[in-house]
Amino acid sequence: MRNVEKVIVEKYSHSKGDPNQRIFDFIQGADILIHDATYTPEEYVDRVGWGHSHYLFTLKAAAEGKVKRLVLFHHDPAHSDEKIDDIVKTCKKEIRNRNYKFDCIAAAEGMELEL
Repeated sequence: MRNVEKVIVEKYSHSKGDPNQRIFDFIQGADILIHDATYTPEEYVDRVGWGHSHYLFTLKAAAEGKVKRLVLFHHDPAHSDEKIDDIVKTCKKEIRNRNYKFDCIAAAEGMELEL
């Protein structure tokens, strides 16, 4: 954890339970969750503490929150449209493999969602 401030590491290492539980509780039952998925898990390793997520965490949050639809957003500017398409395909495969019960799409500029 090179990029995380020591005080943050200490705070969360002393807390009981999963520190992400507040997120899971907050999003519980949402019709749509729009969540940061900037990095792949492989990219994230060198970016811990930068304030962004990788798509596997985003999938876990959606599953824990029992959301109906997940929209991946805040894509890494270095990722091409093809890379984003690959990430969505990977996410859909993970959703099936893990028996998650939500739909997943990638946000795009100008996209409108209907509730």
